[in-house]
Amino acid sequence: MTTHAALLAAYDALRPWVPANPPPGLSYEQRGSVVRVVGQHRGFIDTARNVGAQGEALDALITEQRDFFAQRGEAVEWKTRGHDQPPDLPARLLAAGVVPENREAVVIGVAEQMAVDPVLPDGVMLRQVHEPGDFAMSLTSTLVAPRSCRRREVEGRVPLQFWDGRKVRSGPCRAAASPLVTAS
Repeated sequence: MTTHAALLAAYDALRPWVPANPPPGLSYEQRGSVVRVVGQHRGFIDTARNVGAQGEALDALITEQRDFFAQRGEAVEWKTRGHDQPPDLPARLLAAGVVPENREAVVIGVAEQMAVDPVLPDGVMLRQVHEPGDFAMSLTSTLVAPRSCRRREVEGRVPLQFWDGRKVRSGPCRAAASPLVTAS
């Protein structure tokens, strides 16, 4: 049996992720436990689970990253997770003027246990979209789904899927203010 701690450790071992061959126009600048991604529509910061700084040193690190992107005229997203260290990282980001976005959920598990057909509520149908004609329905659909969303990789791609006429794009689920989940 795989424990919660083992799954979390496996996830953390992948952070921060730097691709071997970044897409053209993107650069990944690693400075200690911080990875700064430059070249997107906005900046992006990712860190190891433990940022490696505390107190005034952490404040200086946050300010350095914030000011770097401000000088470029770009907004920046600093990705945090609920178990990151130090525990006061979110409060220090807020104090530095970083505005939090909606909370996101990361689902971690053993693939063999998770790769099963979904149990859908009565009256809900799930279908994959592959052909251009299938997208016609999406023009009048909303970008909301019931409490969970599901992706299934097909031939290396994650196609759009529909829940009972409601479109769900591929991507991580983001918790919305209502009991619905939007996909991005």
